[in-house]
Amino acid sequence: MKYLVFRIGSFRLALDINNVLEIIIPGLNGNNPPEKLLSEKLMIYNEKQVQILCLADILFNLPVDNSINFRIIIIELNGDRFGLMVDNADEIVLIAPEDINKTKDYPREIQANILEGKYIEEKKEIYILAPDKILSAVKTI
Repeated sequence: MKYLVFRIGSFRLALDINNVLEIIIPGLNGNNPPEKLLSEKLMIYNEKQVQILCLADILFNLPVDNSINFRIIIIELNGDRFGLMVDNADEIVLIAPEDINKTKDYPREIQANILEGKYIEEKKEIYILAPDKILSAVKTI
Protein backbone atom coordinates (compact mmCIF):
# COMPACT_ATOMS: atom_id res chain seq x y z
CA MET A 1 0.00 0.00 0.00
CA LYS A 2 1.08 3.58 -0.58
CA TYR A 3 1.34 5.96 2.35
CA LEU A 4 1.79 9.70 2.57
CA VAL A 5 4.56 10.42 5.08
CA PHE A 6 4.41 13.65 7.05
CA ARG A 7 6.13 15.15 10.07
CA ILE A 8 5.09 16.55 13.39
CA GLY A 9 8.17 17.74 15.22
CA SER A 10 10.76 15.00 14.94
CA PHE A 11 8.18 12.24 14.42
CA ARG A 12 7.41 10.74 11.02
CA LEU A 13 3.83 9.57 10.55
CA ALA A 14 1.94 8.11 7.61
CA LEU A 15 -1.58 7.77 6.28
CA ASP A 16 -2.93 5.52 3.53
CA ILE A 17 -2.74 7.64 0.37
CA ASN A 18 -6.23 6.44 -0.62
CA ASN A 19 -7.65 8.63 2.18
CA VAL A 20 -5.77 11.76 1.04
CA LEU A 21 -7.50 14.27 -1.23
CA GLU A 22 -5.03 17.15 -1.21
CA ILE A 23 -2.20 18.84 0.68
CA ILE A 24 -2.81 22.55 1.24
CA ILE A 25 -0.28 25.25 1.99
CA PRO A 26 -2.20 27.78 4.12
CA GLY A 27 -2.21 31.31 2.80
CA LEU A 28 -1.19 30.36 -0.72
CA ASN A 29 -2.99 32.63 -3.20
CA GLY A 30 -4.65 34.43 -0.28
CA ASN A 31 -6.85 31.45 0.55
CA ASN A 32 -7.24 30.07 4.08
CA PRO A 33 -4.94 32.47 5.98
CA PRO A 34 -2.79 30.54 8.50
CA GLU A 35 -3.79 32.75 11.42
CA LYS A 36 -7.48 32.08 10.78
CA LEU A 37 -6.93 28.32 10.47
CA LEU A 38 -5.00 28.27 13.75
CA SER A 39 -7.67 30.15 15.65
CA GLU A 40 -10.83 28.63 14.19
CA LYS A 41 -9.73 25.05 13.37
CA LEU A 42 -12.06 25.28 10.36
CA MET A 43 -11.49 25.99 6.69
CA ILE A 44 -13.40 26.14 3.44
CA TYR A 45 -12.53 23.35 1.04
CA ASN A 46 -14.45 22.95 -2.22
CA GLU A 47 -17.07 25.40 -0.96
CA LYS A 48 -17.73 23.38 2.22
CA GLN A 49 -16.59 23.92 5.78
CA VAL A 50 -14.04 21.34 6.94
CA GLN A 51 -12.94 20.70 10.53
CA ILE A 52 -9.18 20.79 11.13
CA LEU A 53 -7.58 18.41 13.60
CA CYS A 54 -4.29 19.37 15.18
CA LEU A 55 -2.38 16.07 15.32
CA ALA A 56 0.27 17.61 17.61
CA ASP A 57 -2.45 17.98 20.23
CA ILE A 58 -4.14 14.61 19.63
CA LEU A 59 -0.97 12.50 19.37
CA PHE A 60 1.45 14.33 21.65
CA ASN A 61 -0.71 16.55 23.89
CA LEU A 62 1.28 19.51 22.57
CA PRO A 63 -0.18 22.97 22.10
CA VAL A 64 -0.56 24.17 18.55
CA ASP A 65 2.60 25.82 17.29
CA ASN A 66 1.64 29.38 16.41
CA SER A 67 4.05 29.52 13.49
CA ILE A 68 2.53 29.87 10.07
CA ASN A 69 4.68 27.12 8.59
CA PHE A 70 2.37 24.13 8.47
CA ARG A 71 0.37 22.12 5.98
CA ILE A 72 -3.20 20.84 5.98
CA ILE A 73 -3.75 17.33 4.64
CA ILE A 74 -7.35 17.04 3.46
CA ILE A 75 -8.59 13.49 4.02
CA GLU A 76 -11.86 11.72 3.38
CA LEU A 77 -13.04 8.96 5.70
CA ASN A 78 -16.42 7.28 5.25
CA GLY A 79 -17.68 10.24 3.22
CA ASP A 80 -16.57 12.88 5.76
CA ARG A 81 -13.77 15.33 5.02
CA PHE A 82 -11.29 16.62 7.58
CA GLY A 83 -8.06 18.56 7.60
CA LEU A 84 -5.01 17.30 9.48
CA MET A 85 -2.60 20.03 10.58
CA VAL A 86 1.00 18.80 10.20
CA ASP A 87 4.47 20.38 9.96
CA ASN A 88 5.04 19.13 6.42
CA ALA A 89 4.07 16.34 4.04
CA ASP A 90 6.50 15.46 1.31
CA GLU A 91 7.02 11.76 0.74
CA ILE A 92 5.15 8.71 -0.54
CA VAL A 93 6.32 5.27 0.59
CA LEU A 94 5.23 1.78 -0.34
CA ILE A 95 4.65 -0.42 2.73
CA ALA A 96 3.38 -4.00 2.68
CA PRO A 97 0.74 -4.63 5.38
CA GLU A 98 2.84 -7.43 6.85
CA ASP A 99 5.70 -4.97 7.40
CA ILE A 100 3.64 -2.84 9.79
CA ASN A 101 4.55 -3.79 13.35
CA LYS A 102 1.37 -3.88 15.48
CA THR A 103 3.36 -3.36 18.67
CA LYS A 104 2.06 -1.27 21.54
CA ASP A 105 5.65 -0.23 22.27
CA TYR A 106 5.62 3.48 21.41
CA PRO A 107 7.66 6.34 22.85
CA ARG A 108 6.17 7.88 26.00
CA GLU A 109 5.54 11.18 24.20
CA ILE A 110 3.07 9.69 21.75
CA GLN A 111 -0.58 8.89 22.45
CA ALA A 112 -1.08 5.68 20.50
CA ASN A 113 -4.89 5.77 20.45
CA ILE A 114 -5.07 6.56 16.70
CA LEU A 115 -2.11 4.48 15.52
CA GLU A 116 -2.30 1.24 13.58
CA GLY A 117 1.35 0.38 14.14
CA LYS A 118 4.83 1.38 13.06
CA TYR A 119 7.14 0.67 10.16
CA ILE A 120 10.91 0.80 10.43
CA GLU A 121 12.77 2.12 7.40
CA GLU A 122 16.56 2.37 7.58
CA LYS A 123 16.44 2.57 11.40
CA LYS A 124 13.84 5.37 11.25
CA GLU A 125 10.34 4.76 12.57
CA ILE A 126 7.21 5.76 10.70
CA TYR A 127 4.02 5.65 12.78
CA ILE A 128 0.99 4.56 10.74
CA LEU A 129 -2.34 6.28 11.46
CA ALA A 130 -5.47 4.14 11.56
CA PRO A 131 -8.32 5.85 9.65
CA ASP A 132 -11.08 4.34 11.81
CA LYS A 133 -9.36 5.62 14.95
CA ILE A 134 -9.04 9.11 13.44
CA LEU A 135 -12.83 9.09 13.00
CA SER A 136 -13.24 8.13 16.66
CA ALA A 137 -10.97 11.02 17.69
CA VAL A 138 -13.01 13.43 15.55
CA LYS A 139 -16.25 12.34 17.20
CA THR A 140 -14.84 13.01 20.67
CA ILE A 141 -13.75 16.57 19.83
